[in-house]
Amino acid sequence: IFGTKKEYRNKIDYTKSLRTNIINGFFNINGYFYFEPKKILKKELRETQVYNVILEAVSKGASTLNDISEYVGMPTSICNKYITVMISLGIIEKVKPAFGKDTRKSRYKICNPVMNFWYYFVPENISDIVLNNGDKIFEEKIEKNMDSYLKTKFPDLCRDYINKLKKEDKIKIDIKENNIW
Repeated sequence: IFGTKKEYRNKIDYTKSLRTNIINGFFNINGYFYFEPKKILKKELRETQVYNVILEAVSKGASTLNDISEYVGMPTSICNKYITVMISLGIIEKVKPAFGKDTRKSRYKICNPVMNFWYYFVPENISDIVLNNGDKIFEEKIEKNMDSYLKTKFPDLCRDYINKLKKEDKIKIDIKENNIW
């Protein structure tokens, strides 16, 4: 949820629960993570509304160009231009299938874990956030939907773990490519 950036880790209160850190950081208008994605976009881009909708689509599971275009309601050629900009800025990553040459099977994902979590949960809960209902959001949205959110993160966790084992020389096989499929 918070990623590995030192800047983000410094904003976590390790004496408090994950629940409290999520509520205080994301579901509080004074929370650090509440403004972080918008701050990143405003710093780097114009027309942030279009980028916001694309990021929301990707966080909700639209991973192909066609799926994202349908969610956003714009032609794939125009949507692709916005996605290409976000790829160049390191906001979105294009993940190609392992050993595959067919780029039509590529998937898009948000690189920044904070942005991914934010776009998955915050936009639909803005009114409750403004009303300071962080506990309600956590109980009704986070606890009930965390499995759906985390299932998209499991392949990344597996790839990271394999890379860690390889780096520590704990895997004795030669891994040429560690990617999806």
